[in-house]
Amino acid sequence: MTHHTFRQHSLFKKPSKIATKSDIIDNHINTHGDKIIVDIPLLQIITTPQVRKHFEKEKIIQLAEDINQKGLIHPITVMKHPKEKATYILLIGGNRLNAAHYLNWETIPCIVKEYNKNSAQNEILQLAENMHRMNLNPIELSEAVMRIKNQTGYTLSKLAKILGRNVDSIKQYSRINKLSDTEKTYHIDQKSTKNEILNYLAKRELSSQKEIKHTLFETITTTPYDHLSKAELTKKIHEAESFLKLAKKLIKKTNKT
Repeated sequence: MTHHTFRQHSLFKKPSKIATKSDIIDNHINTHGDKIIVDIPLLQIITTPQVRKHFEKEKIIQLAEDINQKGLIHPITVMKHPKEKATYILLIGGNRLNAAHYLNWETIPCIVKEYNKNSAQNEILQLAENMHRMNLNPIELSEAVMRIKNQTGYTLSKLAKILGRNVDSIKQYSRINKLSDTEKTYHIDQKSTKNEILNYLAKRELSSQKEIKHTLFETITTTPYDHLSKAELTKKIHEAESFLKLAKKLIKKTNKT
């Protein structure tokens, strides 16, 4: 057996690196893309600001109990981190991720997408998903709709088409977004529905119109002499009459010359 043969023998080959679980997951993702579902450790998933700002603990516990009984029907969606290996950024499924944490799961089924730095497109994905599931409050939806509109420059009609909604619906969210911060907080706390908020806006606008009409009427009917007493008004009348007599005399005199 030659020296060359010894070198080719498996006993003399350098052992290959043992693949970690992260390597296996990464290999599956690189091979199949977002066409497969992979279990990713919860500790490897990070969250960035989402369309949803308010997570209700009661709903998360309720969802967790439901998942515990029936299993997770819909996987969450994440995207690869652009710099950190074995790290993923949550795209869709904040409630489900929180429920998994509540249940002390080690991993969660995920659809993995490539990293997309376009925050507006990512938010459109989140918004479309949340509108489909109807699990976002109207205030958060309205803020997200207008934020995307401002970021992209899309018209309301184009945004409606992208989100699969009619234009009137998007216009309603545009109206809702004009509420003050105090009003928004109130409706979030009250868990107001979209229709309840629109009714509130209609009443507020009607009340505002009445107030404007009342102010206008007051302005028209109010004169600089409203505050004067009867004696002062009588004096003003005499002064006016004296002025008129004098003016008439001056006019006659002017006509004669």
